[in-house]
Amino acid sequence: MLEQNRQKLESEQRFRALIENGTDLILVLDANRICHYVSPSLGRILGYALNEIIGKSVFELVHSDDVATLSEIFDHALKTPRIHLPIAEYRVQHSDGSWSIFEAVLTNLLDHPAVRGVVMNSHDVTERKHSEAALKQAATEAEAANRAKSAFLANMSHELRTPLSVIIGYSDMLLEEALAVGDKDTVRDLKQIRTAGAHLLTLINDILDISKLEAGQMRLYLEPFSIATLIKEVVSTIQPIVDGNGNSLKVDLTSNVDVIYGDATKLRQALLNLLNNAAKFTQQGKITLTVSAKEGETKAANGKESRWIVFQVQDTGIGIAPEQLPHLFEAFTQADVSISRIHSGTGLGLAISRRLCEMMGGKITVESAVGVGSTFTIYLPADRVNAKTKPAAQEEDTE
Repeated sequence: MLEQNRQKLESEQRFRALIENGTDLILVLDANRICHYVSPSLGRILGYALNEIIGKSVFELVHSDDVATLSEIFDHALKTPRIHLPIAEYRVQHSDGSWSIFEAVLTNLLDHPAVRGVVMNSHDVTERKHSEAALKQAATEAEAANRAKSAFLANMSHELRTPLSVIIGYSDMLLEEALAVGDKDTVRDLKQIRTAGAHLLTLINDILDISKLEAGQMRLYLEPFSIATLIKEVVSTIQPIVDGNGNSLKVDLTSNVDVIYGDATKLRQALLNLLNNAAKFTQQGKITLTVSAKEGETKAANGKESRWIVFQVQDTGIGIAPEQLPHLFEAFTQADVSISRIHSGTGLGLAISRRLCEMMGGKITVESAVGVGSTFTIYLPADRVNAKTKPAAQEEDTE
């Protein structure tokens, strides 16, 4: 019997020590919200003496904007004994006049003979909330800075492109005159000027596009258009680059593909980016452009199977290592730094292509093996765009 009493006393002392030295604030309230017990942590947490709280309504210390919510949960606790009811967030005034933020759990133990009250177990989360607010503010500022950077790059790229286009235009005029008079030395120099200018213009265009995409300034011009006509234009543009590395280009356009609703210019740009990469990283090889229709890639909002147009660019080039694939669509990134020394570029083409496809409600995927080749696939909805996309059919894309 003495041993049982000793164990009981030790257990009570242990429990009291835990309560007195805990970091939570524990209160026991009666049905009228009057405090009958408060843990000694009250002084450390809120700066009050025990006799300043016991016998009073603790709701008087709660911020006026939070009293209604706290009262509603308390009333619900009175109707649901033994159920733990969380209080997400409420503010309590410190003895020095400042406000602390708490999270709590209410448990109705009025029918418990050892408690006979509603237990309010509160935890001070003030520092955590302030840290979350600071992180959110920092993220907002970082996003604003990134948008400002993108807007600056877009404007700067525009300012660079305008005079550069004039330089290229005049070099073309001078080149025609030099060819007419047979001045071979001048022709050679002017061709170098034009080639360098055209390359620089391509780089500037890529920077302009990615900047506008990041700044949210890119708009879509949505309309129905012929896929066959677009593919013919794309092939005509890319053919000289394909021939430059001794490659062959095969086009497979299935008969059930005709018209798609989207932005023809954006799709043309994405396809040219993929074909240009295929031609650049393939030597004396084969490039295949396949266009087909596919049913049920995903379901539309009405639950019906959707129809997708699939554009696939396959090459027999150098391929991409598995560890490089996750970073392939990141801006300013090339799969292999050593390759960038041989094949010039900003590494923006794939990043731009992916974002353009996403704007039109589609996606782009890649499969590749080193030494075998790569296959890039674009999926676009045949008759609709993503519901989040804002069409700009009447709005010109200012540059």
